[in-house]
Amino acid sequence: FDFGQTLASIRAAQAAEESLEAARSTQRDSVVLNVKQSYFNLLAARRLLGVADETVHQSQKQLEQAQGRYDVGMAPRFDVTRAQVQLAQSELNQVTARNNVAVARETLRNALGLVGPLDFDIVDDFGTRRVQITAEEALALAYDKRPELQSIQAQERARQQQIAALQRNYLPNLAGSGA
Repeated sequence: FDFGQTLASIRAAQAAEESLEAARSTQRDSVVLNVKQSYFNLLAARRLLGVADETVHQSQKQLEQAQGRYDVGMAPRFDVTRAQVQLAQSELNQVTARNNVAVARETLRNALGLVGPLDFDIVDDFGTRRVQITAEEALALAYDKRPELQSIQAQERARQQQIAALQRNYLPNLAGSGA
């Protein structure tokens, strides 16, 4: 009889296992978060590219208008030059937006762990639904479900059981045998 030393060691090992499981869950949640962030960054980059494309289109129209007004003598050459500069800036922003889309696609591909190219299209759907929850319920749910907190609590239990096992080391061990 070892006064519960073995039992405390077993409980410490079980609590350490729970802690590792919670750490695994934390890592899984981190990967999911990275994929979601990459997805939304790609959607944002695509929308910004659409805005840049529209800006280039509008800048081209403004340049045509400025050139037409200059040709009939209603505007100075400066207006045409300013419209050309604005178009050039819009085209630069468009190239930057295209580059951002390419970077966002690669970031999503890496977050998904794909070796090959991202050979599927991303759906741009922001359907929302309403959820009713109070602040107290949200806080309680967050404390109950956070894997980091569960890991820390399991580590604490493991340490307490290890302490109990070490304290019981000072107690005598009784052994008997018979034949």
